[in-house]
Order: sequence, then structure tokens, then C-alpha cells
Amino acid sequence: MTLKHKRIVCLPGDGLPEIPLPFHALGVGAGTQQVGSFHHLSHALPDSIQIFWGVSGCGEFIYPGKSHILQPGWVATCFPAVPRSIRNTGTEPWSYYWFLFGGAGALDFLRSFGFPEDSHYVGPCPVNDFQELEFLLKRPTGYTRRRAVAAVAALLAQMGGEPERSVLSDFMELVHRKYGDPATSVSTLAEELNIHRTTLNRLFQKEVGISPGKYLANTRLQQALWMLQETNLPLKTIAAECGIESLSHFCRTIRRHTGQSPSACRSSNIE
Repeated sequence: MTLKHKRIVCLPGDGLPEIPLPFHALGVGAGTQQVGSFHHLSHALPDSIQIFWGVSGCGEFIYPGKSHILQPGWVATCFPAVPRSIRNTGTEPWSYYWFLFGGAGALDFLRSFGFPEDSHYVGPCPVNDFQELEFLLKRPTGYTRRRAVAAVAALLAQMGGEPERSVLSDFMELVHRKYGDPATSVSTLAEELNIHRTTLNRLFQKEVGISPGKYLANTRLQQALWMLQETNLPLKTIAAECGIESLSHFCRTIRRHTGQSPSACRSSNIE
């Protein structure tokens, strides 16, 4: 990952030519959060908007009163003056790219695309476009500033996804709404979306890199691990709320992915 742990910021008014633009590209970078990591984020720049694009693993953005999940191919938008924290909720390192833009017209420009303000699936991260933005921000001139605005607009345009990707986004959203029901399966969700299971599997494998069934199982696992660490609920209750009817199956799943029993996972987290 070329931009790993790198931060580049180019502020308007830092001695370079003043150019009337609807907004300015301010930064680009990438990050990797290790398993169990938790960080508070803050905007150092007023009127700035930061967008994260998931590459691998799974993490969560926590805002006052709500949270958003960021997985591979998903984007999450952090708006100005909204405090938030991020944490890795998965069982592997969580990696993402991000870009930052701001100015008086930034928020209106973003909202003109009509994207959901919650995190949503759009497709694989366009790494080459992030690298182009990095190149432009490293060479701040009047020309590259205008090009950087166009690069941000190109990234935003790709956040609309493609027609077939809307089906995948709908599937993912259904998973996050219905994973707690043990009757929820790839077949029931495909039927609800009016798509053949084989077609869904082919599209999902192509765009996301895993099967729909694996995605559903991972979602249940991530929620179960979070509940083990953050609540004192009985194991049977956690299993039921994660859509796993059999307690023995729940225990085997946790042990297979962590090497520990559910009780041991909970105890190690307390320590």
C-alpha cells in the first residue's frame, strides 16, 4: 500500500497562488489499524470533509448516538465538527485509504451527488486515483491545485458505484439489518432482492472477493466478538442476538477464529 501511514496536507493560502475554486483538496493518505485498536479522530481544519475507502478488514466509525461499519469496498464520510472515533472490529488488520477536502463550497458539492450519509458499498478502492491525488498534492502549483479538485471530483463520482453494485450494496445493508435472525441466509436475502443466488454469488465474489455466505458469517462473528468484549450478556443471549441458534456452534466458531473459548476471549479483554 503506497500511502501507508502517510499524511499530506496542502492548505489554501500557504503562499501559493490564490485560485477561486469551489473547494480545495487538502490531504490524502492510507492507514492500517491493528486488531483491537481504538482511536479518536478530529478535524484539524475547519469546513473539511474526510472520506474513508475500505481496502481490507473491518472497522467501525463511532459518532454520538450512532456508528457506521467500513469494510472492503465501502466508503464512510466524516463531516465537519462531528466528533468520532474509529476501531478495528475484525480479526485481521483493517486498512483503508482516505482523502480530505474543504472550503466554503465543499459540503454543498458533496451533497449535490446525493450519496447516503451512512457508510455504503461502492466497489473496490480505486488506488490509482488516490496515488494521482498524492502526486498532485506533493507539487502544489496553480495548475496542480485545479487538477487536485478534479481528482477529488473523480473520486466522489466513483462513490456512486455501478448499477450491478447497487444490488451488492442492498445485500450488505440487508445483512446488517437481519443477521440477528437465524432464518436469515443468502437464499432468503437473494429472494428478497429478486436475484438468483448463483448470480449474487458471482457478482459478490467478483467485486468483494469473498462469497455472500462468508460475508454474512463474518458479520455475525464481528458482532459476537464485540458483544463478548463490550457486554456482560450470557453467551446464549449473544449467540441468539447474532443469529446463531446453537450455543455449541457459537463456541466452535469463536474458538476457530480466535483460538480461545468465548469465556477466555471475554476474560482476556477484561485483563
